[in-house]
Amino acid sequence: MKINELERNLVTQDQGSSPTIKSGYKYELPIIIGDYDVRYKKARVKGGISIRVSVWNGNKGVAELWLDPFDFRGLRVYQVSWAGLDPKYKGQGIGYQLYKGLISIIGLDIIQTTSHSIGARKTWLRLANDPKIVAYGFDWAKEIVFKVQPNKNKTELKSARGGIMLYDNNTTGLVLVKRNSKDDKFLAGLEAASLYKRDQKGPDVFGIKKFKPI
Repeated sequence: MKINELERNLVTQDQGSSPTIKSGYKYELPIIIGDYDVRYKKARVKGGISIRVSVWNGNKGVAELWLDPFDFRGLRVYQVSWAGLDPKYKGQGIGYQLYKGLISIIGLDIIQTTSHSIGARKTWLRLANDPKIVAYGFDWAKEIVFKVQPNKNKTELKSARGGIMLYDNNTTGLVLVKRNSKDDKFLAGLEAASLYKRDQKGPDVFGIKKFKPI
């Protein structure tokens, strides 16, 4: 899946399609994408530290992701605020492999709230079906977390609950986490609390809070 298809609806910045200065990315990541070198650096942004991940073919920049921090009731998650891919490297699945490594190997939680392109939906579906990754849906207007599942045609993800349209508004989204991690268990607890809240239709005794940027 092509990186430049994953987040086309997010913040657009006047940047090149791939990183150009490798020396700025001092730290290596144990993510295997063919023979490419995966590196990262950190940048301070409002409310926290942004992680800039890059992929290199020797000294040639291939791809780059900017991951900005979000907070959800103490759970630190990251959203892609910018992504770039050298057009020469399209069609190699670099974007999917990079996301998979960040979640299942590094243990980063990835949140998506605004990228509803066809390419993005296919990528989230593929990641959610990976045995090492779990995807949770949320609606921050209703303040609930819910399970997701493939639709009947297995072409994209949908809510496992009736009445929640995953991609039809700007208040829903996905969080992808490493399976059996403490964050997976945390979100599973919020999903259970959301079911209780729906069934009781009373006060939010579990204190579920909205997703919001720092």
